[in-house]
Amino acid sequence: MMRQSYLPVWIGALALIATLGAPPVQAQQRPAAPAQKPAAAPAAPAAPAAPFQLPPKGSMIVVIDPPTIEQHASAFQAVRTQHDKLLQGQQADISKMEKDLRTTDEDLNKQRSILSPEAYTQKRRDLDKRYADAQQQVQNKRRDIEQVAGDAYNKVVRQMLDIVAEVMAENDYKIVMSRPQLIASQNALDISPEIISRLNKKMPTVAVANPK
Repeated sequence: MMRQSYLPVWIGALALIATLGAPPVQAQQRPAAPAQKPAAAPAAPAAPAAPFQLPPKGSMIVVIDPPTIEQHASAFQAVRTQHDKLLQGQQADISKMEKDLRTTDEDLNKQRSILSPEAYTQKRRDLDKRYADAQQQVQNKRRDIEQVAGDAYNKVVRQMLDIVAEVMAENDYKIVMSRPQLIASQNALDISPEIISRLNKKMPTVAVANPK
């Protein structure tokens, strides 16, 4: 009985391994084209936004919003951009491995009729080992990518916390709380804009190291 080729299953598993542990990415939806409407009179220019003001000095409690800081601070954006670029590079490597394995599998199937059963079995085992090695390589590379991106992310977090402590000391704030931990708070207590501004000045970007 002719042995079934498992290469398609292998290749699918390689792609699955590559996605494990990947941070969720929100898909950007293209807005639908607006319906044609009669031309309207030009709208009055919007009033300029009021400049940000820190809460009064000595305030008992102030608030930061970490998701907002991560979204708008350029260093956090740099980490995400470089992380995604590394993942794209890994996907290119995976595609090449898939192609090589598929080609080897097809060649081996063509040679089956002229190979002895022992020779065919040995070549099939060799191909099985190549696939197992490819799986391990994909897993190791993903682990290394997440490690270097995590290290860079933590550098930004440490700088952010230093800035929070700096603002707290300068203004004699008693407690700084994270907005996600609160049920409700006034926007006037949120010092996130000040944290973002200082973080962008002190650490406008951060380098993600090349994975091993």
